[in-house]
Amino acid sequence: MDPAVLYKLSYGLYAVGVMEGDIPQGCIVNTVFQVTAAGLIALSMSKDNHTHGLLQETGRFSVSILTEDTPAKTIGRLGYTSGASVHKFDGLTYDLRDGLPILRANCAGYLFCTVTGSHDAGTHTVFFATLDDACTDDTCAPKDSPVMTYEYYHKVIKAKAPKNAPTYQAN
Repeated sequence: MDPAVLYKLSYGLYAVGVMEGDIPQGCIVNTVFQVTAAGLIALSMSKDNHTHGLLQETGRFSVSILTEDTPAKTIGRLGYTSGASVHKFDGLTYDLRDGLPILRANCAGYLFCTVTGSHDAGTHTVFFATLDDACTDDTCAPKDSPVMTYEYYHKVIKAKAPKNAPTYQAN
């Protein structure tokens, strides 16, 4: 089997936001997708992520849809540090909207979701959620900013998938 074929599947890069009491937390994921036209969303997240436990506890999350202009600092902060030891949004430009953190720069739009169910996928959980709200904000990204795909992340930014990503492959 050639696991590199899985890289041909289309993915994006997203910042998921949750709350830990009054502290905004979150992580970077590459698997958020629309399941139905009626507003059902699916999100895959590693059980090892601190955000995973918070999401299970609160049942609500935001998604900031990243653009290609997203700085490596943002991806590093949300994707390569643990919320168990740092406040993930410290040092990033963010707002709380509908009680959830969203990034204020380099985003093509936002989703606000409530978990309705989940599926245990071994190392990951696939969360199913209703879409409570979806919006864009012209101040966070120019209209022509392309969204960041996982392919762009690997080929242009030349970053590797962290060990908790569903697409992680050991060298």
